[in-house]
Amino acid sequence: MKILRRPEVEAKTTLSGPTIWRHIQAGTFPPQVQLGPNSVGWIEEEIDAWIASRQRGPIPFETLNAPKRETSRKPTKAA
Repeated sequence: MKILRRPEVEAKTTLSGPTIWRHIQAGTFPPQVQLGPNSVGWIEEEIDAWIASRQRGPIPFETLNAPKRETSRKPTKAA
């Protein structure tokens, strides 16, 4: 069992520190492990499982090649 510190968790999840803390407060992130009076870490397997649970499937080909929506055009001046 490997314990990850915050910089490692940020790098592995590609989330910023504040985003991780928001997930913790919402109860949607693996719990911290108290390492000492002023230090915490996360169990690597729990972080890996969290990442796996959030992965989406492949983007459908049709979505990638969907026609672009027309942007709103400025009204032309009537003569």
